[in-house]
Amino acid sequence: ATLLNSLYARLAKQRKEYKPPPHSHWVDFVPARVRQAFEEAASAIPTRAHAKVKQPFERRLPLILYDRRKSRLLRNTRSQMHTALDKGETEKADTLKRAIACIHEIPLGEHIPNSWQEVMRSAE
Repeated sequence: ATLLNSLYARLAKQRKEYKPPPHSHWVDFVPARVRQAFEEAASAIPTRAHAKVKQPFERRLPLILYDRRKSRLLRNTRSQMHTALDKGETEKADTLKRAIACIHEIPLGEHIPNSWQEVMRSAE
């Protein structure tokens, strides 16, 4: 019973101070040394002609999900930019314009962050 109580207390605390999870993909949980060792072992495997070769630990999104996440992020960022312009917050609007430009530069099939702040952090 004490284990359940401590777990409930920890979950309640997390709900109060919600922050986006630092890792949003299973690849992020694999330690770098394990990933590197696995990639070296996979590169040692000989490839055959006309065979599809997958890269280990590649973080790719299906195109439908990519389009959906990108359009949602653009819509939310543009909405925040228009709100900032209406309030006269030009600095924030300029930051959001730069974020929109960074969102357009994300390669096809790559991971789309959940917020424009994450886009700006990854662009720096």
